Amino acid sequence: MPLESRALRYFVILAEELHFGRAAARLNIVQPALSAQIKTLETSLGTVLLHRSRRHVELTAAGERFLIEARRAVTQLDHAEEVGRQVALGRAGVLNIGFVGSAPFAKCLPWVISRFRHTWPDVELSLQEQNADDQMQHLHERTLDVGFVRLPLPGSLEGLQLLKRVRESIMVAVPVTHPLANAPQLRPSDLVNETFVAAMSHESAGWAATLRQIGIDSGGTSPRIIQSSPHLATVVSLVNAGLGIALVPDSLHSLDFDNVRYIPLEGDRYSSDVAVLMREEPSTPLIANFLTILDQFDTHSTEGV
Repeated sequence: MPLESRALRYFVILAEELHFGRAAARLNIVQPALSAQIKTLETSLGTVLLHRSRRHVELTAAGERFLIEARRAVTQLDHAEEVGRQVALGRAGVLNIGFVGSAPFAKCLPWVISRFRHTWPDVELSLQEQNADDQMQHLHERTLDVGFVRLPLPGSLEGLQLLKRVRESIMVAVPVTHPLANAPQLRPSDLVNETFVAAMSHESAGWAATLRQIGIDSGGTSPRIIQSSPHLATVVSLVNAGLGIALVPDSLHSLDFDNVRYIPLEGDRYSSDVAVLMREEPSTPLIANFLTILDQFDTHSTEGV
């Protein structure tokens, strides 16, 4: 007969009190019920755990040894119950977060992650660098809970939703020896005949669309791309090597290469928005707690944790 956790708890309390009346009072049950539980426990184990008399209760040798294991089991059960409660409240568990490679340079992702860890230290954050396509797929497959992407997205939002958009202006990264390096700002028409290093993983990527739009706006043809990479940090390193110029979000200004100058692109039409992507369904308590932190970003993003 399998042991019941209730019987283990009753036995531990009785072993501490060595008095049925006091133990029953601690457990808030009547004494006959406690006696019956202990008797059932002894029957299940096939051994006597306590010597009883009218005036005295003491542990047998088997009872003393069983008490050690019963305490361990009760402690583990208490821990499991507490973990279960914390998970149900969204205060424990695992949150799977995807992000594109450039997202850590923007303020939103590092601020939200830092604040979330500070607020919910018992939640394990599993951070996975993935492109937008993979994030969308993994959100549908439920192997990802939250995604940080750059817009525009490469596919349909069906079944998904964008909950936060953080706007970033676009800069032009140029080698310091380039003729445009001393310009205070640049217009699309200034870039018509330039050679680009581009951040693209496929033709529908957001940066490819931005490049094409700049070509259209300048009245020229599609920009001439000499080299591409899915990683914006790699793109800037190639600009640093003199391979060409590149469009990058303002947050990559923090990449301080000796041979790169960042110049604003004129006007506010062009931007690189970082967005938070999630499934279009009711949130779990864990995701709801994450959203609470995310909602604080606009107001508190300049504050420390």
